[in-house]
Amino acid sequence: MKEITIPGNVKSIEDDAFVGCESLKSISIPSSVTYIGYCAFSYSGLTDVYYDGTKEQWNAIEIVNNANEATTIYVTAKKIREQEEAEENAKAAKSEPDQA
Repeated sequence: MKEITIPGNVKSIEDDAFVGCESLKSISIPSSVTYIGYCAFSYSGLTDVYYDGTKEQWNAIEIVNNANEATTIYVTAKKIREQEEAEENAKAAKSEPDQA
């Protein structure tokens, strides 16, 4: 699994939740999450975190020992929406018949 979207009703990501998931590259976290457990993403391939909340909300999350300098945090839903729109547009373009 390369991407994960945490559902909007989730409040915490528990200890070791994704430990060792080397194929995991991207995760989308809703603003409902207030706790990220001990080593939740240790030894994973995580490079991008998309957080659907404000910078202040992100900074208020209790994050226990999950430092990874190679991970980029996107604290905005805009990036996610842009990706989804691009994917939808690409699918729509492929399904349209050629106009020649």
